[in-house]
Amino acid sequence: MVLASWTMQRLQRLARPFRRLRRDFGGRMSRHHVFSQRLLQDWVWSVALSVSRHMGLLRTTPAEAAEKTALAAKAGVREDLAAAYRLCHKMGLNEGVCNHLTALLPGSTDRFLVNRYGLLWSEVTADNLVLVDASGEIIEGEGPVEVTAFQIHRAIHLADPEKYACVLHTHMPYATALCCIASTPGESSHLAHPDWPLVMCHQNSARFHGDVAFDACFNGLVTDSTEGERLAAAMQGKRVMLHKNHGVIVCGRTVAEAFDDLYYLEKAAQIQLLAMSTGRPLELLRDGVAAGTKAVFDNEKASAARLHLDAWKRQIARDDALAIS
Repeated sequence: MVLASWTMQRLQRLARPFRRLRRDFGGRMSRHHVFSQRLLQDWVWSVALSVSRHMGLLRTTPAEAAEKTALAAKAGVREDLAAAYRLCHKMGLNEGVCNHLTALLPGSTDRFLVNRYGLLWSEVTADNLVLVDASGEIIEGEGPVEVTAFQIHRAIHLADPEKYACVLHTHMPYATALCCIASTPGESSHLAHPDWPLVMCHQNSARFHGDVAFDACFNGLVTDSTEGERLAAAMQGKRVMLHKNHGVIVCGRTVAEAFDDLYYLEKAAQIQLLAMSTGRPLELLRDGVAAGTKAVFDNEKASAARLHLDAWKRQIARDDALAIS
């Protein structure tokens, strides 16, 4: 209370010249200029507040600091998700205006950001992302939101809001190709692998050791909550799911972590398919080596994924600068 009183006294002293200016200026105005006088009063007060903050006379309250932090977190998620859309477009990981990437709004477990249906992913920006809640109501932005995007992502976000804060669903070519290969257990060593159809044949594959679910049931487009919830259950708490005859779902605690996994999942699938195209048997990693490699990647995931996404965001900025020049 003493600090607050002292701060207000200093602020009032600082504002005295501005009050005199307002009084002198106002005295010369007629009654018909009351609105202008109020505008001047608001301006004087805002200047006094700004100067006092700059001079350290008025301290930010804990509530104001928390609000500023929350707003920065929300803006950061918007920027990261928009970047992920543009990068997937740049890398050829999406199809037309279909597929969808979402992220929970920080501080919420049932509101998530998604692209407006009908935009090319190169057109997605932080500002035109749509905020939708679990009932399907658009809270911010302009729709429409594609129905399968809502049903798939709503169910997975709700299943584990912390682990599945970001959900990326694409039909990226190499990983989706793995979803279309029939397997007969026992036919060969790699087809019988527990992580089939993604097998541990490369360092990138090991990132996903024991963390890939495979849903062998394709029921068509996901247009209702029942199928969305079935897919969420089929994730089995894992970060990645390969959906037979359909595509991939990659989840993460942050947009950066999910994007990092999406990128390396496609790289792992590409290497595996190239190796399989030789017709020769795949040389698989020993289980202990794959598990140990994954542990190292997981330990560095948060920082490495942040660096990875930030590097690509700088590339986007360079591309934008070249387009303008």
